Amino acid sequence: MFNFVLPFAIKRWLKIGALVAVGAGLIYAGIYVRGLYKEAISTAKEQGRQEIILEQTFLRDQMLAEQETLDKEARDNLQKVIVQKNRELRDLERKLQIEHNLDRLLQAKPEWILKLVQNGTNEKLTELEEITQWED
Repeated sequence: MFNFVLPFAIKRWLKIGALVAVGAGLIYAGIYVRGLYKEAISTAKEQGRQEIILEQTFLRDQMLAEQETLDKEARDNLQKVIVQKNRELRDLERKLQIEHNLDRLLQAKPEWILKLVQNGTNEKLTELEEITQWED
């Protein structure tokens, strides 16, 4: 009976062992593939993050370059305005000096200047007389 049962049991145990080994192999392969999948996902996520960082860095650099260009244009425009305003100021100063140059005015209209000086002198003399007048 051992002759019949023993080979049968061994055959069964070998089949079960083989099935267990194949099952364990499949489980291990599944775990290994799952680990590879997770690693691939994390690698893809990391690459996606790196691509986003590179894109954001590129956009930031592009915005900084545009800002520098705008700043340079604004400085140039401001410098042009300052030069123009300085010219206008010099022109106004020259015009003011010409209009209020008493020597030129005296040469151009001596009677007008003499009249102004005489009127001013007369006013001050009248004022001086009023101040120094004795009251009786």
